[in-house]
Amino acid sequence: MLGGAALSYALYRGLIIIPLRHLFAVTNILVSILAAGMASQAAALLASDDLIPALGYDIWDTSWLLSDGSLAGRTAKALAGYTDRPTGVQILVWGLTLACLLVAERFVRTRPHPSPSP
Repeated sequence: MLGGAALSYALYRGLIIIPLRHLFAVTNILVSILAAGMASQAAALLASDDLIPALGYDIWDTSWLLSDGSLAGRTAKALAGYTDRPTGVQILVWGLTLACLLVAERFVRTRPHPSPSP
């Protein structure tokens, strides 16, 4: 119990040091990668049911480096939509989703804010 309290305190102190602007920028990128992975997995399911074209099967094979069945591969699949043998539509949807989210984030962040009335 003491170890958990110490870890919680260390995380709290570490997050206090980081400027909120940087913290939210990194968090936004991580959430965008998570959303792109979910969209990619959804596209794979639709392609496997022949509802959308697959745009090619097994574009590359990285199972020798990181297999879908390994613990690290399952973690990468859950967090970023990793597949060791992706279809073309998975790659396309992952990239388009990530690009759209990051462009939208830039647009929202650089939009001028209205000045308060006196």
